Amino acid sequence: MECGANNFLDIISDHIHSLMEHEDYEIGSYDRNIIEWMLDLGANPGEVLKIATIHDSQDILELVLQYSSENLQEIDYNQAMIQATQRNNMNIIELLLNLDQVNVNHANNKGDTALIIATRRGYDNIVRLLFIQYS
Repeated sequence: MECGANNFLDIISDHIHSLMEHEDYEIGSYDRNIIEWMLDLGANPGEVLKIATIHDSQDILELVLQYSSENLQEIDYNQAMIQATQRNNMNIIELLLNLDQVNVNHANNKGDTALIIATRRGYDNIVRLLFIQYS
């Protein structure tokens, strides 16, 4: 039976990865159900978090938080903050800033923080929000 679950998880995982490749795809309740099943079967919440940031899906982020409540340290919320900033996803940023695990001073591999990225790209709403967090 475990082998069947793993095969099913692989099939569903392929669907999720296709969602990540098509940023203009609108996530619906069907996809939310599939993502929830994946998490039930042990999918990596960090991978699902990428979907939330790519698609600016507050609903999917809340699912990730629900399923990862015991293992918040295992998920790279700092990288999610960088990705959400790059995509100007204000809803995701607001939710991430409420987590103790997010370090607003975290820099990506180029040395850029979310504040630097938002400033360079002219995302004034994110700059203001991050300034509140920095102070």
